[in-house]
Amino acid sequence: MTMSARKPLLMPCELVAKNLLPALRAALAVILVREKKLSPYHVSKLLNLTPAAISNYLAGRRGGKYVRELLSDDEVRDMLMQVSELLISNRQEYDSVRRLVCNICKKIRE
Repeated sequence: MTMSARKPLLMPCELVAKNLLPALRAALAVILVREKKLSPYHVSKLLNLTPAAISNYLAGRRGGKYVRELLSDDEVRDMLMQVSELLISNRQEYDSVRRLVCNICKKIRE
């Protein structure tokens, strides 16, 4: 096999950034809009994303590949609900949000 034919070595965090984070954002958008009844515009501000990105997440055009799996896992769903509550509370608890998202990532990678 030649060097150019090899697949690049991707680290776990690279795979997470490419595949899991969009799905997590999409799952959070679903929870915040459909369950918590927030407007897509408000959710875009909470997640620091554009309204168009939220629309794409909700429509499944972005991050949709794993959303159903994330939301059907009770433990992951509970963690996502905790993230949504922290975001809604507007207490600026970014460290707590980051920690929860990292814990979700660890749980999924197990």
